[in-house]
Amino acid sequence: SASTCSQLLYAAFVSLLRVLFTSLVFLFFFFYYILFFFVIFVFFFFNDTATTEIYTLSLHDALPI
Repeated sequence: SASTCSQLLYAAFVSLLRVLFTSLVFLFFFFYYILFFFVIFVFFFFNDTATTEIYTLSLHDALPI
């Protein structure tokens, strides 16, 4: 009876650890991808190439380039 109880406790503990581990792995990858897409978004949002394009077109209009 004591052996069965300890086996049940061990099985419950192992399943709890498995759930915690998979949850932590999921959260790690979730936040990793959120951070990755946020960095990409910020880079493309603040790296404004349209301003450079408009400036280059206006130079072409003003100067014989």
